[in-house]
Amino acid sequence: MKADMKGVLNTTQNTRQLITNKCTVIVDEFGSIAITIEEDNGYEGVTNISEEELIQTSDNSYTASKNGKRYSFVFNDGYMTLTIENTDNTTSNGLLSKVN
Repeated sequence: MKADMKGVLNTTQNTRQLITNKCTVIVDEFGSIAITIEEDNGYEGVTNISEEELIQTSDNSYTASKNGKRYSFVFNDGYMTLTIENTDNTTSNGLLSKVN
């Protein structure tokens, strides 16, 4: 499933909103996922998750752990839900729309 998704991630701690970032997720033809999180002053970084690192939890849901963070992906028709459990006990989540 090749796809480009874009949207906004909201990072919260408990119920308190901390920060909002632009996010791009690219799924390549091999099933690998690249996550780019952008701040106002530039890119925070890119996380690459290979197909081998993904664990399918249902027909359209996957999880992966990388660099101490836990990623959850739920793919729907035209959009996806991304949730990241960060190493500092915050959670980033958002809906990303398919752009192509």
